[in-house]
Amino acid sequence: MTIKFRMLCLLLSTLSLFSPASYGWSVFVGDYGNVNSSNISSSISDITVDFNPTTFVKPLAMHEGNGLREIAVTDAARDLDPHTGLSCNKDGNEGQADLHHGYIDSGLTYNGNKLWKTNITGLYFALEFTNINFGGQYYSEQFWVNWASGDSAAKSFNMHTIMGADQRTKNGMCDRATNWKYYAYGGIVLWIKYHIYIDDKFNPNGATSLPITFL
Repeated sequence: MTIKFRMLCLLLSTLSLFSPASYGWSVFVGDYGNVNSSNISSSISDITVDFNPTTFVKPLAMHEGNGLREIAVTDAARDLDPHTGLSCNKDGNEGQADLHHGYIDSGLTYNGNKLWKTNITGLYFALEFTNINFGGQYYSEQFWVNWASGDSAAKSFNMHTIMGADQRTKNGMCDRATNWKYYAYGGIVLWIKYHIYIDDKFNPNGATSLPITFL
């Protein structure tokens, strides 16, 4: 089956509902400008990366059954960008990164996890994150995408804690980037399992191949 994956983004949040500790350095998500030999970027900008799992989602075999059931699961590493994406500097104190999505809630759950709509009636999907590589530092706490879509809800990451463990941070590399220059940590890689489900509303009508879009 052809599957199009979309509407997942990782943003640096500049708003907080609590009074953060003072770290004296900030972490940013964005595309680098010119990077010099000291790994300092002259600027960062918004970055958009398309996710398309058609290269690693295998053909799905449909089996007889009743009720809501899982029919496939796959996983793979997906780069936001293998070389750029995460940076830091001494300007400010920002350190919260937020993961947002724009999927449509199907109103169904499976084993307590939300199922999201596709363009096919009776066919749904769920997303399970198993690992994230933030510029060389791994966030290995597994989680499912169970929060609402849109800008008001997100999975948040304390980048001061995550990147504070990086030896480059400990060696003061972020302190060398100031006046809105940026020390380039490296890329962000996501490990995601795609879970596919169907229920009794699903009817392929004899089709052997269906184009599926994650809504």
